[in-house]
Amino acid sequence: MTEITCFVSPDCSYGVVKRFIDGAADTLDCCQFQLSNPRIVELFSSALKRGVNIRMLIGEYHIDDQKLKVQRRATDELNTLGADITIGPQKKPTEFHGRFLVADSSRVMIHTFALTDRGVDRDIIGNRELGIVVEGSEQFTSSVIDVFKSLCGDDEGTPHDIKSGGRNYSPKQHGGFELKWKEQCFKLDDNDSKPVFLCGRADASEFFDDQLELLNSISGDIDIYMQYIDIAEENHRSKKLMKILEGRVDAGHRIRILTQKGNDNERNDETQALCDVRGISHKFHPQKLHAKAILLPEAVILQTKDWVKYSVNSWDCGVLIQSAPIAAYFKKIFQYDWDIQ
Repeated sequence: MTEITCFVSPDCSYGVVKRFIDGAADTLDCCQFQLSNPRIVELFSSALKRGVNIRMLIGEYHIDDQKLKVQRRATDELNTLGADITIGPQKKPTEFHGRFLVADSSRVMIHTFALTDRGVDRDIIGNRELGIVVEGSEQFTSSVIDVFKSLCGDDEGTPHDIKSGGRNYSPKQHGGFELKWKEQCFKLDDNDSKPVFLCGRADASEFFDDQLELLNSISGDIDIYMQYIDIAEENHRSKKLMKILEGRVDAGHRIRILTQKGNDNERNDETQALCDVRGISHKFHPQKLHAKAILLPEAVILQTKDWVKYSVNSWDCGVLIQSAPIAAYFKKIFQYDWDIQ
C-alpha cells in the first residue's frame, strides 16, 4: 500500500522535513537548487554524525551574494562531515530547479519550496508552498533514484558569479499567511493509480506532455497555483496548456489561476487582461506565493516549474497523483488563498 503525506508551507513544512531527515537510517539523497536554512543544515549535520550516508546535488541558483555565502559555508560544513556533494548540473542560473529528497531508498519527498528561511521556516511566516511524501511505492521511488543517479553522473558545471538583484524578501512586506493547515496522510490501495514522477527539461522530456494528457483526460473545474505565468509570450510549450484551458472554459468549466504579482506592472496588467478575454478567472495573490500546482477534481500535479518561457530551459521535477481525497486537501488550501483579499 502506498502512503502519501500532503503538507503545506509555512504551516507544517519544517516539521515534515525534520521528521523525514531525522527518520533516515542509512542513506539520504538530496536534490536541491538552494540550501541556506541553518536549521535544515543542522538536520543534515546530525544525520551525518549518526552515520547516514548523504549524497547531495546542490545548484548555485541566482540568489544574492549573502545567501550564496551562507550556502557555500553550509556545503563546506557538510562536506567536512562526509557528505558527497555535487554542484550543478548548471552552467547558467536558470538551468537547474529540482527539489526532492530520498531517504533509505524507500521514502521520497517532493516539494515546491527551496531549503531557505522563507521556504520552510514558519517563524518568519514564509512563502505559500506545497509538498508530498511518498512511501511504499517501489516503482515511484526507483524512478526518482534512477534520475538522481543520472544527474550526479553529469558534468558538475562551473559555479558562476552571483550578483545581487531584485527585491529582498520581507515578511512584513508580504503580510504572511495565517497558520491553520496540518499535514495529512492518505493511503492508496493496489487498485488506485500510482504516483508518477515528472522530471526534465520541457523541450527534451514529457514534462508538459504529462500535463496536457491529464488535462485532456479529466473533466471538471481546474484550480491552478502558479507563481508566474507568461501567457503573452509566443512560441513556448505552455501556450498549449493555455489552449486547453480556453477549451475548458468554452465547455462551461470554471478555471481559476492564482499567481504572484511581478515587478513589471505593465506585464501584470497584460496577464490579467488576457485571462479576462479568455474567460479565465485570475487573481494576483497579495502575499508571497511560490506554490506551483494543477488541481483537478480527482488529480493533482505538484511541480517546481512555472508556466513561463525560461522554464522550458530549466531542469524541474514534479509528481502526478490521481486521487480525489488528495486533490480535495490541496483545493481547500487553494480556496482559502483565493478568498484572501
